Amino acid sequence: MTDWYPAATKDQMGDAGAYVGGPYRGVLHTTEGTSYIGAKQAYLKNGSNPHFTVEGKKVWQHVPLSKAARAMKNLPGGVETNRLSAIQIEVVGFARTPDWSLDTIETVRKLMIWIEEQTGIKPSAPRFLSDKDGWIARLDAPQRMAANAWKTWDGWCGHQHVPENTHWDPGTCPITALLIRSPLTPENPKPVGAPMANAPFVTLLQFGEGYLQVGADGGVFAWEAPFFGSLGGVPLNAPIVDACWTPTRMGYWMVGADGGVFPFGDAVFHGSMGDVKLNQPVTSISATEEGGYILGAKDGGVFPFGPGAAHRGNALWAG
Repeated sequence: MTDWYPAATKDQMGDAGAYVGGPYRGVLHTTEGTSYIGAKQAYLKNGSNPHFTVEGKKVWQHVPLSKAARAMKNLPGGVETNRLSAIQIEVVGFARTPDWSLDTIETVRKLMIWIEEQTGIKPSAPRFLSDKDGWIARLDAPQRMAANAWKTWDGWCGHQHVPENTHWDPGTCPITALLIRSPLTPENPKPVGAPMANAPFVTLLQFGEGYLQVGADGGVFAWEAPFFGSLGGVPLNAPIVDACWTPTRMGYWMVGADGGVFPFGDAVFHGSMGDVKLNQPVTSISATEEGGYILGAKDGGVFPFGPGAAHRGNALWAG
């Protein structure tokens, strides 16, 4: 095991001593603040530092992997928490606003992969809840593990899952994206050389340092980006012309030249122009911050659907 993450800035603080058992497991937290400086002040005041803190592209490490961190409560006579081989990551931000930036997602994901390589933690996780799911900041909250389940856990979880604790961070963090471990998808099995597409590519959706390639036939090729499905092999009335991420990056919409809209992941279908006769084909789709989308046509036609989507006017092309 390598104790110190090569990509981290070393900012060593106190530890909770040696581990008393295993297997290794990973615990994600949010700092409930806006900066690393504020988080550090809280760590030093309360003696509650994790192994790592992440803010955007930056990582700080406070405790070597071979020692226990101190970010969780451990009741006298109860089950071990910090010292049960728990590797802990605090992400600067709030549990109530889990809309992590792409930089943060990619930085945490790479850190998790390195930790897995050192400890054998499995890239798996339970469901993460938010305050919208009810009162989950309690010892008997439905998402919190029982002592026996915690003792044998060998994947990733949140502070909200740890027994003897009442915190509910990191909320509904983007765990699906954080657990991506391969740029290859079920649609794109390990190739000899580059995979071959069946139709021309129409757009590329960036995801941190990765991306999705989307073909005119609705095929999707994911490279270090989440894959939520495709239209490859599905008969289409018109070719796919564009695609866009949802605000969470946990899904995407595709749009056809006929205005047909196809949602994947957490994308919601709010309507389409698929059954409307158009003067010119649709050429683009853009997401709103609220989860709606707007279609654009070749002649300047604008077609809004869903939350945050509204018609503000448009220029028309007579060509």
